[in-house]
Amino acid sequence: MKIKNLAFLCAAAALLCSCAKSGGAPVVSEAASSAVSEAETATRSEPLGYGEIFDSALSAYFSSPKTGWSESELNRGRLNYVSELDGEVYKFSFEDPVGELSLLVDAYSGEVSGESFSAVPEKDYTPLDGDSAEETVTASALGYFGLETEDAENLLVEYDKEAEPENRWYFVRFSSGGVDYECRIDSEGEFYTSDVDIGARGSISLALSDFMTHIDSLPAREDIANLILSDECYDMMSGRSDENGEVTYSVSFKVGGYGADYLISRSGETLNYSVGPVEGWDNAVAGAFYSAENRIGEHKALEIAINDAEFRVSDLRYTDVLYNDNYGYGFYTVSFGDGEKVYTYEIDAYTGKIISPQK
Repeated sequence: MKIKNLAFLCAAAALLCSCAKSGGAPVVSEAASSAVSEAETATRSEPLGYGEIFDSALSAYFSSPKTGWSESELNRGRLNYVSELDGEVYKFSFEDPVGELSLLVDAYSGEVSGESFSAVPEKDYTPLDGDSAEETVTASALGYFGLETEDAENLLVEYDKEAEPENRWYFVRFSSGGVDYECRIDSEGEFYTSDVDIGARGSISLALSDFMTHIDSLPAREDIANLILSDECYDMMSGRSDENGEVTYSVSFKVGGYGADYLISRSGETLNYSVGPVEGWDNAVAGAFYSAENRIGEHKALEIAINDAEFRVSDLRYTDVLYNDNYGYGFYTVSFGDGEKVYTYEIDAYTGKIISPQK
């Protein structure tokens, strides 16, 4: 620290001498300017946090007249970006429909030191029109989900016929296998957005399919599979919840000595689940599988979580692994981080499956 201060004092002395020689007017020599710059750099002990760096880059992106997304589009998850630390400079690349904006941000000051922009090449624009429009948007919607025309039920295509062809949006709605689909297609027939609702029937099917993956290693797997196929699940319940526009399905059932509870999103993503032997149910096979010697162990649970987060072991500064038992069903709560950001996972103690990551 003394050496840094000495360097700064030497620079200041050089500046004062130049002022005296010029009658009071500050004339900064190249040597003095270089010394000041080196002294200022030397006083920087730590780089800024990534959050501050990102805020600076994002502010530069939104203030640029060349970019195509607003802050509301960012909140909808439509702004793509990548960042990379190169020495003392962060390299950011933001992509939107207009083009790609590249920024260089100083890791210590947060100032943008460089900018370049690459526009998306213009393409020939041919809007859909006529009798073939509905056929084209239907094929686009079905193709996105890997379905054929014969797979779709209650197919409906809607659009504003009064609008000019180049300003039209097409809405394609259909059902397939108990799942409801709604798609938005632009005026060229390009797939834009989708909304999928698997429904109560679809959530039960997904829960049962996932449940079978947890009993693959059990000798009784085939017997349990036959019970499911014969519709011999006990206490089967399914419910739909809509909180602030977030629709989820809860599914619970018992079969072959096991109990299962699932929380599934409307699009078919398993948000949370628990699987284990039913307490008090006389099932020796279930009890044997869910015994302590069949757990994957704390080290394996930590390894699974770190690999999923694509986290570098060399950056590891904090770890905590705790085994939890929920009515005979066990899982590990795994937490780790680099000193600034903490990751938390729940890992199935017997299969190693990730139950709920919270990055």
